[in-house]
Amino acid sequence: MDKVIVDINEKLKRGILDMLVLQLLSEEDRYGYQLKAELNKRAHGHLVLTEGVLYAPLYRMIEKGYISERREIVCQKRVRVYYHLEEPGKQLLALWREAYYNTVDGVEKIMKPQKPE
Repeated sequence: MDKVIVDINEKLKRGILDMLVLQLLSEEDRYGYQLKAELNKRAHGHLVLTEGVLYAPLYRMIEKGYISERREIVCQKRVRVYYHLEEPGKQLLALWREAYYNTVDGVEKIMKPQKPE
């Protein structure tokens, strides 16, 4: 049963990860580790992400023009990649929010026990 729960959690995370990343980038530009740390912090342990899981969605959103990247040199040798939300990404986030809240509302109405008539 634990494996089933883990599988369900992973599928849910993948389904909403783009929305969560766009939300964080709507607040400020961030680099990969910052995104992962902030997602984990705000989720209070309910959504644990490894850093690597973010890169496929980030690259996909760059390709589609929803976000852009900016490289900065830190510590004289390392390059840090910051991600920035572009206008199409802001529009997509608005659509994600609407779809998310409508879906959550519908699911809650279904999951709420009904009183017998």
